[in-house]
Amino acid sequence: MQTTTESTERSPFLSRAETETISTSVTGKLPDWLRGDVVRTAPAVFQKKNWQADHWFDGLGLMYGFRVNANGTVTFRQKLLEGAFAKNIDQGNADVAGFGTAPKRSVFQRMLNPTPKGLDNTNVNCLMLGNDLVAMTETNLQFMLDPETLAVRGHVQWKDSLNALMTIAHPQLDTERKLVVNMGSLFGPSPAIVAFEHAPASRERREIGRWKLKELPYAHSFGLTSKHVVIISHPLRVSPLSLLWSSKGFIDNFTWKPETGTQLGRMDRATGTVAVHTCDPMFVFHTVNSFEDGDSTVMDVLAYDDASIVSSLKMSALRTGLNALTPKLVRLRMKHGVERAEVETMGDTRFEFPIIPYMRQSGKAHSTVWGAAISGTSDHFDSKVLRVSSEGKLEGSYSSAGWVFGEPLFASKPGADRADEGVLLTVGTHQSGERSMLQVLDATSLEPLAQATVQLPIPLGFHGSFIREQPTKQ
Repeated sequence: MQTTTESTERSPFLSRAETETISTSVTGKLPDWLRGDVVRTAPAVFQKKNWQADHWFDGLGLMYGFRVNANGTVTFRQKLLEGAFAKNIDQGNADVAGFGTAPKRSVFQRMLNPTPKGLDNTNVNCLMLGNDLVAMTETNLQFMLDPETLAVRGHVQWKDSLNALMTIAHPQLDTERKLVVNMGSLFGPSPAIVAFEHAPASRERREIGRWKLKELPYAHSFGLTSKHVVIISHPLRVSPLSLLWSSKGFIDNFTWKPETGTQLGRMDRATGTVAVHTCDPMFVFHTVNSFEDGDSTVMDVLAYDDASIVSSLKMSALRTGLNALTPKLVRLRMKHGVERAEVETMGDTRFEFPIIPYMRQSGKAHSTVWGAAISGTSDHFDSKVLRVSSEGKLEGSYSSAGWVFGEPLFASKPGADRADEGVLLTVGTHQSGERSMLQVLDATSLEPLAQATVQLPIPLGFHGSFIREQPTKQ
């Protein structure tokens, strides 16, 4: 066991960021068919030497995974990300801007390098792209990881002309065409949101189209159907010129302009042309799903009334508590040829980190969405895993006293008749900071089936993947 650093934060942001592989204690009964890896990212270290993260999104990234083995045991492994950003911090340098953490750069340094360098602190999401396990953040840099040790193998090497693109960490899969679709922000003299696609194993991206904008929105996720990419330009926007010589964290350059409303760019995947729809101001981290419905494109999102949630995730605010991560479920209907989008709030259940039966219902009308509702003070957190119908009706919830659960992942039962038949896999950390667990829930009833507990804190993070074990070839 090798201690790499320390954290002074409190649970559920506390981490014992050590490189280790340990067994877990399993209670309950794991489904016989459940085999594979739950692999996740998390911001884990918020202070080291002369560097300190000012925003939750800027903690040094930790990769961790629970492996469900064929014999019914579960093993756990974790490793801090080792890239240029982590190396700079370890060497006592703090000259790179984070999401909400200002760089420590002199005026001379800012004059020499007017734009902050992109960082490789890939603490937002991880997924399989072809045979590569890729960790992602919202810059132009992603990491390839060793799927066994979770160690960094190197940066993803793209073989195209989009290397300057600040790519988001929520790619989507066109399951019918077997294509990865994603988008990113292009800063510079001709700012735009650019959408692209590629085969999962390919590292050459084909541009679908670009939406040229004078001011760019903070982009985190998007909608995808068989015909369209739907881009959200909520009124948290920045003029790219204001980033030059900036001494602020990235997001601190953005301004909330509710008077401009929200624009929805519906990009035709065949031609790249963009039809713009408008609606009232809202702020969106996560889309739920999108689909075509006659002469309309429909996108369900989790919407906040404004962007104050971003500043509430500063570390200074989190030390006193966590503002409720409980946006409302909203349906946006974009009727083709009509500029104004219809907006409908779906029920009164509020939650974040939405997951649907993705492989069978993404891009189609979906039946179910799962998520997590989290809020609390520094002394007590409320946390629930929820099941909600596509119409916004609460169909079930799960909580356990003292535990804080993040994003649930859905693992479908092989050969299932129903799209939502399977289990939810969610990681919980205990508020005492002494233990964490992988909780396995029945996806329909949310009844707990099994738990795999480790005697160490796992910090609350954002996103991850369930990587199903592939059958052994005979």
